[in-house]
Amino acid sequence: MSKEIIRKAVGAIVTYNDLFMVVHKTKINTMNECENIPAEWDFVKGGIEPADADLKASICRELEEETGSSQFQFIRQFEQKICFEFSQHVQMKTGFKQQETTMFHFECRGDLNLLKPIDPEIKAVKFVSRTELMERLPHAETGTFFTRHF
Repeated sequence: MSKEIIRKAVGAIVTYNDLFMVVHKTKINTMNECENIPAEWDFVKGGIEPADADLKASICRELEEETGSSQFQFIRQFEQKICFEFSQHVQMKTGFKQQETTMFHFECRGDLNLLKPIDPEIKAVKFVSRTELMERLPHAETGTFFTRHF
């Protein structure tokens, strides 16, 4: 697989009143398997799959995989994307050089206590304050995107 490939992905900023949802990611899907990574808290994000009807279907699938719930209300799709280059290590493991993430805003409409990840990459789901979110976001591009829109 060529390292020039750009991974097309989707992501969601999920709100509940004045709180923001983050997932605890501990694994990454590589070309061969699911591997452990240094744990990080981030927004729901994931790759677009060929079976997804459109970008909104992709993010709805990711939300359900990473939270075990479909109780989210669509608010908007952002025009601006989060774009970044993967580290050399991730490039070698995944075959992707860069990622372009189309971001969405959803509101959580379900019981927060019932959010349980299905995806083995995700260990936990929680809602945090804006201050805690900014302390936890692992990637500068994501933080910059968030502060521009929220």
